Amino acid sequence: METGSFKSNIRGGCRRWWAAMLVSAMAAAAASVESARTQEQAALGAEAQSQRLQCGGRLESLVKEPDGVPAGTPLPVDPLCEVSPELALLPARRSCQAVNQQSTCEACLEKFVQELDGILAENPRSVDPLDLLLDRTFPLKNCNVDEALKIVGKSKYFASVEGGRDEYVISFGNARGRPHTGYRIGFSLLKQSGNSNLPYALVNK
Repeated sequence: METGSFKSNIRGGCRRWWAAMLVSAMAAAAASVESARTQEQAALGAEAQSQRLQCGGRLESLVKEPDGVPAGTPLPVDPLCEVSPELALLPARRSCQAVNQQSTCEACLEKFVQELDGILAENPRSVDPLDLLLDRTFPLKNCNVDEALKIVGKSKYFASVEGGRDEYVISFGNARGRPHTGYRIGFSLLKQSGNSNLPYALVNK
């Protein structure tokens, strides 16, 4: 009896050990996925910012008056940038809620979706109109997360929403089924605070 009880205890201990190992492995896998998602979102934001800085650098070189060009000569528009140099070099526009503190996140998102659909329908030559839209929309604060998810889902170009541990990652796009066509746009929405995070707009690869 004592031998049987001992073996039973050994088996029970092994099962508990394996169960603990399985739980630990699942937790580690979930943490790894969340970390990868966060890193991917940060990378998208960094890539978008890099594109914007490159375009801004090209535009700044256009604004500097070349030698021998008469004063008042109209400045060219950089073929790689949709907007004029003058517009691109204006100070950053204030976000929707900063302009009107009475505006709710939901009202700003409704306007964002409407303008986003209009821009993507036109499929502009560059990402600049989307960058300007992000500048005048974000950051957003104190969103009702459930309502915000309903609003973004109304977009004709809504692509996906992925729920992580702390945030929802929302994306839009107008890719046409082949590389280098259309754009990817997105941002994160923090679950606890309802604040936006890491908005980006990129040329689809």
